[in-house]
Amino acid sequence: MSAALADRIRERDARCFTDDWKFDYSGSYAFQTDANDNPRDYNSHYLWSETVFTWKPVGRLGVGFEMLGSDHGDSGFVTPLTTVHKFNGFADAFLDNGGRNGLQDLFVTLAPRLPFGLAGKLIYHHIWADHGGDSLGNEIDGVISKKLGYGVSVLAKEPFTTRPVLRAGAQEATSGAGRSTSRGSISRTLRSGAATEHLVLFVTPG
Repeated sequence: MSAALADRIRERDARCFTDDWKFDYSGSYAFQTDANDNPRDYNSHYLWSETVFTWKPVGRLGVGFEMLGSDHGDSGFVTPLTTVHKFNGFADAFLDNGGRNGLQDLFVTLAPRLPFGLAGKLIYHHIWADHGGDSLGNEIDGVISKKLGYGVSVLAKEPFTTRPVLRAGAQEATSGAGRSTSRGSISRTLRSGAATEHLVLFVTPG
């Protein structure tokens, strides 16, 4: 499916009140429409915004919002060239961007300062359809990492989701219309409206 981004706006800023206090905000907007010989006539919008408060002795607290818009339920905003594991929850349940109805994601991030050289954060997502407003559920993600030295670090992450209807990958996406991911070896357990992903451990250089 061919598409063109007709417009894109990005903004980012950071303000330091003291050596320990910092305030960051960022935003992005894009407008997408069909192009060339695309048989589907559509227009959709993308919006991202996030505000992060940092107090160095304690950690960071962020609140953000992402919208992958829908053209009245006919077509959603598509991102066929991106890797999206970090967006809309680690369970990878929305690789199709919410399908034709799109999605909206309100998320809160807590990244406390941890001892022993550990780094970690918790992310809460509340997700609903852009068109129709149906709830698509909630997800809590946890991730923790540590640098071991010699260019080696370890990372573990665990998501837990609750959804009225669990969406799996590109369930409603047409060929080339969903977001792709480079992480395809994750096992997932489904149980009556809830999904839990087994703990995943990564060892990476650098």
